[in-house]
Amino acid sequence: MTIFGSHWSLRLLGCWHLQCGKDAVDVGARQQRLITLLALQGEQSRRTVATRLWPDSSSARAGANLRASLFRIAHEQPGLIQGSADTIRLEPSVEIDVTALRSVIDSVLNAGEDVSGRAALLADLDAAELVPGCSDDWVFSAQERLDQQRLLALEAAARRCLRSGDVDRAVEFATLAVQMAPLRESAYRLLMEAHLDAGNRALAAVVFQQLRATLSDELGVAPCLQFAELLDARMPARVPVTFL
Repeated sequence: MTIFGSHWSLRLLGCWHLQCGKDAVDVGARQQRLITLLALQGEQSRRTVATRLWPDSSSARAGANLRASLFRIAHEQPGLIQGSADTIRLEPSVEIDVTALRSVIDSVLNAGEDVSGRAALLADLDAAELVPGCSDDWVFSAQERLDQQRLLALEAAARRCLRSGDVDRAVEFATLAVQMAPLRESAYRLLMEAHLDAGNRALAAVVFQQLRATLSDELGVAPCLQFAELLDARMPARVPVTFL
């Protein structure tokens, strides 16, 4: 059994894994959902938590389920959850991988951080699925918000790398953005610009063809004219061929 003051860490990206110090902790499925909700949404009222975890149950039954889950966690993982008469939350020192990822995203979007030398940022932003196998609507909503923020951070990182001249890193960030959002034209444009800045005009043309085919197949539309103009402006003029 763990003790108060233990160092907790929680992983939600790619798998569900709770650790106390160096030891993995076994947690029941019902308790996992409660811990996950608090990790993703922070401090909540007890009524809100009960309603979200057991939406099909009566308020009395949902409240009883919550009390039973809290009782079990208090005995098996004491100190992990803190509560008052009205609200509950995870112990503030718990390290949560999603929280760390959100911090990285904020640093890219808001702090103007130089990302050109941060190879680890690629792995951070190319994160895995949030709580695989979980079918709760509030997990799907959290996944959508996280994916959108990751995408914005990837594009911001690509733009900063382009400005600093780190075109190889810009290609990597922009490629991840395209893979995340195959219909997002701004990501394709960044990838084309990165290839053009690197002198890879043929690769930029391939990206344009990929975008055109994807938009045609999925939506029946063509890319905006700016894409063709970007290529035309950066491609060398054709030299007439003469025959002797």
